[in-house]
Amino acid sequence: MKRQKIALLALAATAVMAGANAGATDLTSTTAFSNIGITVVDLTPSDGVAGGISITQTFSSVQANAYDGVSPASDFHSLHFSNMDPINVSASQGGAHGEIHGSGTLSSQSSSAAVSADNQNAAAFVSADNRYDVAVLPNTAFTISGHLAMSVGATGNLDFAYTNGSGIFGLNDLSIGANHGSGGFSYGAGFGPVSHDFSYTYTNNTAQTLYAEIQIGTSSSAYIWNPDNIPAVPEPETYLMLGAGLALLGTVARRRRS
Repeated sequence: MKRQKIALLALAATAVMAGANAGATDLTSTTAFSNIGITVVDLTPSDGVAGGISITQTFSSVQANAYDGVSPASDFHSLHFSNMDPINVSASQGGAHGEIHGSGTLSSQSSSAAVSADNQNAAAFVSADNRYDVAVLPNTAFTISGHLAMSVGATGNLDFAYTNGSGIFGLNDLSIGANHGSGGFSYGAGFGPVSHDFSYTYTNNTAQTLYAEIQIGTSSSAYIWNPDNIPAVPEPETYLMLGAGLALLGTVARRRRS
């Protein structure tokens, strides 16, 4: 069965470079979706058949990793849902914290990483991934909207420090034939601070139930290292690899629908 999907990849890093400054180094990186909501419209209200949608949360995960200059630590939560019962999922390690809040209107999702170090090695990485299937009844349209905000803060000696983050959204059409509505975006920290409202509409003007998928992903990370002791620090790529699952969320194989 033919499926149209959007593979949205965002794993863009930006170096935070400045002249040498005395004192500790403080870094923060935050990516957050908020005010996520869905409105539903019956396209043929006079036919006596009510339109509507049914949302099923299919996947939710949060992963946090931290390195304090001595040893790495990690915390991972992966949950699968069969309905849209309210959920709250979070993971934290050191200066890394991620969370997902789910409800009948999807609600919000965020990732934040913060590290502080004085002439030592430190790193924090967090990612969050939410996915939903939407069954759209005949002659029904729905619009999903919300807001994405990304921010970075840095003070102190930034010669050997950088942050990275990404925000991903996708509305994917899983139906056969014409595109009934899809869209999405991908932001990385290389874009600078982001404040982005979004709205996408999926329209089913057929006599059969069609299917769509919603994907939401966030990641944030911050790294500080001491150039005199580089071997003691995990390579930044090690933490970036932990975000591969988030970056590939648009390519996950979907179950067949007949």
